[in-house]
Amino acid sequence: MNPFGRVSSAACLAAVASGCSTVATLVGGAVPERFDCTDAQFVPRVYSGVFNDVAILRSDAADKGIVVWDLPFSFVADTVVLPYTVYAQIRYGNLCPREGDELSQAEQSQ
Repeated sequence: MNPFGRVSSAACLAAVASGCSTVATLVGGAVPERFDCTDAQFVPRVYSGVFNDVAILRSDAADKGIVVWDLPFSFVADTVVLPYTVYAQIRYGNLCPREGDELSQAEQSQ
């Protein structure tokens, strides 16, 4: 394989593997029962991937190296999906509500 092919392959792999925290919060947030809110942590929908990465870095998780790698890519991915996440934040509220938040905005309007 020529050098351009190697660089292109590496770039494609990095693009596919990047922003996985954003993807996890978007997919998990689509079905709230599948998103893990067991730590009673506050997770907004806007920049949820970045927020999730920072929460992992602050925890005592063992896999912080991959999270440090993922953080800038999650920032870019969160910025790309910002119009959708702003809508979802307004419509449905946080993925994991803050303590004291009883109902999401969508539940209150019903």
